[in-house]
Amino acid sequence: MIDEWLPIRYRDFYDVPRLIVVTLATRNYLLDCPFDDNLDDYPDKYQIYVLESLEGLQDADWRNFADQGRWIGDVEVDAIEFDSSRRAAIRHESLQFVLGLVV
Repeated sequence: MIDEWLPIRYRDFYDVPRLIVVTLATRNYLLDCPFDDNLDDYPDKYQIYVLESLEGLQDADWRNFADQGRWIGDVEVDAIEFDSSRRAAIRHESLQFVLGLVV
């Protein structure tokens, strides 16, 4: 088992980051959990996208970043394990498990 942390970049934070970019095995992923006006809350799932490019990552606004990616599925927010600050990293193993990659 690998006890490794993957650094994240994020925008929007409510309890946990709600819009995350992370790199695993040379691939870039976007985990997106946008506010839902109908629920008047954040959903309990991230939408996961593969990003071919990180162009625009330095921009202040990431709201349309998902449009640049390919959707590959959803994951419960609680399935992703964050570092103690919830702002710096996610556990390698939790993301690999979600993506169905072999450790």
